[in-house]
Amino acid sequence: MLSLEWQSSGNQRDKETWTPQNRLEKDSGSRGSNHRTVMGHPEVAGSGLRGMEGFCCCPSCQLQEGHSSSISISSSSSSSSSSSIRSSSNSSSSSSSSSIRSSSNSSSSTFVLKTVAVVVVVVVAAAAAAAVVVVVVVVVVVVVVVVFIVELLAAVELVRVVVLVVVVVVVPVPATISIPGALTPGKMIYITGVPSVSAKRFTVNLACGSSDSSDLSLHFDVRFDFGNDQNVVVRTSKQGGQFGNEERKINNFPFKRGEMFEMIVLGDIYGIKVAVNNQHFIDFNHRIQPMQRTDHLLIKGDVTVSHIRFQ
Repeated sequence: MLSLEWQSSGNQRDKETWTPQNRLEKDSGSRGSNHRTVMGHPEVAGSGLRGMEGFCCCPSCQLQEGHSSSISISSSSSSSSSSSIRSSSNSSSSSSSSSIRSSSNSSSSTFVLKTVAVVVVVVVAAAAAAAVVVVVVVVVVVVVVVVFIVELLAAVELVRVVVLVVVVVVVPVPATISIPGALTPGKMIYITGVPSVSAKRFTVNLACGSSDSSDLSLHFDVRFDFGNDQNVVVRTSKQGGQFGNEERKINNFPFKRGEMFEMIVLGDIYGIKVAVNNQHFIDFNHRIQPMQRTDHLLIKGDVTVSHIRFQ
């Protein structure tokens, strides 16, 4: 049993007892005159409870208002949840967008780095190729220059040889031939000839002049059959009209009647060397000094000379 007391507008204190039956009667239909609210209550109006205006004291209204408050709270809670979900969604979307943007930036940076690396590799490869080409060009130029110099030297040597070489085909014997530049160390004289088929002897002399009375640095006398000598080569010198001691020792006799021979005479600082048919034959020490006094070649006897060359 609930009871509520309030002061009426006439300041008369009344007392009304509320029961569920009375509540049903009062609440049936629209609210009647017995439905009192706090609105206009003198004590409430004077108490400063302005926020209480329109508040109904009856349990039914309170239940409805409580339900309304619950709905309002629920609605507020739903709104709050919706706001929270929306905020979470926005946050997630923002985070995803940031993550995608960050990933995109990272991919872009990686692509730029790879591009730079490829460009660097290409530049280095191009530089290496250019260096190789330069080296090849330099080598080719050096080779060409060396070949040109060699050819030039060969040409100069050929000119020198042409100046120094005297070629005589079928030299009439006896022959007196000047030695270009005289006999010096390294000077070579090439003689090609054929002894006659009935040859007895022929002589090759290195002379200090062109006359028969000139001194002889070397008297090279090939004897097939002369006097008591057969197949002998006598080497000696002559000074003041007198022949010196003879040298006769040989290992073999390289000359044959009717067959061609090649003879090479070489001037050396110690003497004169002779080779026949590309084989060393004899050494003859200098007896007349200086060796540059020897400036003529004299050939006579049973021989046909086809070629003479000085080098």
